Amino acid sequence: MPLPHPRVLICERGDAVVLAVRRALAGLDVRTVRTVTADDARAELARVPRSVVTVEVAERSLAATLELIDAARRVRECRLVAVLPRGMERFEPLLRELGAVHVVVSARDLSCVREIVERHLLEPLRQASREVPFADTFGQPERMFAEAMSRLPWAN
Repeated sequence: MPLPHPRVLICERGDAVVLAVRRALAGLDVRTVRTVTADDARAELARVPRSVVTVEVAERSLAATLELIDAARRVRECRLVAVLPRGMERFEPLLRELGAVHVVVSARDLSCVREIVERHLLEPLRQASREVPFADTFGQPERMFAEAMSRLPWAN
């Protein structure tokens, strides 16, 4: 089964996070989907679980946002980035414990989303499109092992 098209789900009420994420992803073949409520984001995540979710954390909707983050943690294919407003830095440990792979305090710091998208969404697509060149290494376990190790994400 082919992997779904890479996408970044952005949950926020304003425009700063959307603009920063789109700027960070410039040049990449990645869709961005914007939702305003945590319920809409959960529905989108259920529809396409292989996503990077960028969520703006706000005190007025903290409970719903924490539920979204917890729901994203339960989806193995999802990675979550939380954007905290200034003054809410004390929530960073909680957000990380709930499963956020990255926490930023300003939308200007969202350049990290590009790296997460490349590593989590795009690299598996590139690997799936490559042929496995093991045919010429049959009977040579050391060479087979070396080639397999060279294709791992952390080998570069």
